[in-house]
Amino acid sequence: MLSEAEKEIAAVQTLLIQLSNQSTVSGNHTTNNDQQKQQKQWMEQLAVVSNPRTVMNVLAPHLFLQEAGVPVVVPSSSSVSANATAMRNMTREEALPLLMQLVTAQPDQYLVPASRAIQSVARDLAKSSSQQQQHGSLLFVTPPVTGVSDELLTVMVSQLTAAPQVEVSTNTATALKDLCLKFGPPLSTRVLHAMTTIWHSTLHPLSSSSSSNNNASSKLSRSEASTLSVRCASMAVDLAVQGDAPMKVFMTNDDSTGSLSSSLSQLLLEILSDDTDPLLQMSALDFLETMATTVPMHEPRAHWLVSNQVIAPLLSMTGASSDDEEEEPNLLLSGPALRLLSSICQLGQRDSTLFQQVNSSSGSDTQPQQLLQTGFHRALLRACEGLSGGELDRLAFVDAVSSYASASPEALVLVLDDLVLKQKWLSLHAAQPKLKSIILVSVARVMDPPPPDGVIVDAIMGGHDNDARNVPSNTMANRLLGALSEMNRDKDAIELILGMAIQSPWVEERLGSFALLKAIARRGRQGVQTLFLHAGFLEFITSRDQTAKEGKEAKFEIIQAILQNDAGKELLAEPIVQQLETMIKQGPYYVKTQHMDVMLGDAQ
Repeated sequence: MLSEAEKEIAAVQTLLIQLSNQSTVSGNHTTNNDQQKQQKQWMEQLAVVSNPRTVMNVLAPHLFLQEAGVPVVVPSSSSVSANATAMRNMTREEALPLLMQLVTAQPDQYLVPASRAIQSVARDLAKSSSQQQQHGSLLFVTPPVTGVSDELLTVMVSQLTAAPQVEVSTNTATALKDLCLKFGPPLSTRVLHAMTTIWHSTLHPLSSSSSSNNNASSKLSRSEASTLSVRCASMAVDLAVQGDAPMKVFMTNDDSTGSLSSSLSQLLLEILSDDTDPLLQMSALDFLETMATTVPMHEPRAHWLVSNQVIAPLLSMTGASSDDEEEEPNLLLSGPALRLLSSICQLGQRDSTLFQQVNSSSGSDTQPQQLLQTGFHRALLRACEGLSGGELDRLAFVDAVSSYASASPEALVLVLDDLVLKQKWLSLHAAQPKLKSIILVSVARVMDPPPPDGVIVDAIMGGHDNDARNVPSNTMANRLLGALSEMNRDKDAIELILGMAIQSPWVEERLGSFALLKAIARRGRQGVQTLFLHAGFLEFITSRDQTAKEGKEAKFEIIQAILQNDAGKELLAEPIVQQLETMIKQGPYYVKTQHMDVMLGDAQ
């Protein structure tokens, strides 16, 4: 016995097949008036038996089949099987014109449901690796090969860029991303090429003052052009971060012209440099932030991010593109630009080769090391001048200067040789507990750069392991600890850190100090020696005095770091090693039990 919903789906299937067959059969044998009458009748029948959402949910899956699929209403029955057999003849070449016919005739009714249905099918395809695709109440047993036709791709890209409804554009963008994840570089390359074509034919002529251009692009207002720019750039960035192949297309758009000026990367950089539209520039900064922070990081993307064509406009926004002291930072964009530069510098934490000097004989115009040593250094000094004294400004600055210091050995030297930068970064005076914790954690990240989000092997430079991280030498690590001491009234650095770990009533401060102690413990023989030469460290590390769950876990990680440091562990006496190993076996939450007689005491 069919439910009402299943009967509705079966009726929609039958009407769609009739609509497709009659449209094909009638062809040139009917007048336009006859076709319009038939179309009106079919629309009325569809409106009677169902609604636009159900119609599009039934039709959308057939758009992605290279051969006809067999949709089966669950549960199956004889009457439904007949409809399913009829739908076997619905190919994607027939489904797309049918969908377009419905949307064109009644866009207010069908456009949004069509975008939702296509997004839903794309999501289901991306999640499923089998030949059975579940979509709503329909189960589709699909042919072995599915894909996106050129015609469907053209329609989707046009809706992405030209749809007046934001929801339609958003649904289409999500569907394209899911489909590219499903079908890989062959599809993402086609999408990126299509985006480039739209930019050149629709957006690029707007930058020209020529009045001879009579195409549709000349009718776009400035706000409409900005919206198109953001949609194109957003889609391009979302695909570029998926892997090496789409990123290479994003950078060069290796088409028939082979022209770098036609690349989507150039589109993004043009948006970034458009001083007439600060909001559009903010969007470009957000897109670049996505490219700099999305993991795993891939080699082509990393090298493009540190190139002059990206770094130079960012430095200009911070007022640091030259030594000209009269150059003012952009009041609206300098903060986001400095944050983006910090994110780019953090790539150097994970791979020390990224910011190495490029040989000029290679023909490359990229000299990231020179940019770091000059431009970003000037940007940080300009940022110092603009600090208001508030905690939020200081937090952002600490992140920026520590990211810069971790990018390369030369950058760390520049920071440690600059009294102003050292003081603004490392001074704990008059700082709130959260700021103190962030300062200590930032020092820990420079001394022992972590993999991104726990990723042990990053794809940033073709899959280098942790040996490629930019870990400071022992000499530079000692200089960094010395600078921490200098900026805090020359108090011994380990004593300062231990004092906060033991005595601070604030959990944030204790966790920050634990993070720095762990980073020191991971630094070979010198790290372990530095810690255990301090009189209070052994008592601190072997005590179970932490009450907070986070504190217990953080101290446990320090012990793990010491025991995993084979070179440093050799310096410790055997009883100390055994005591630490026992604590590891007991776990972070171990509590020593007391004998019942002791607990009862005099009560007995």
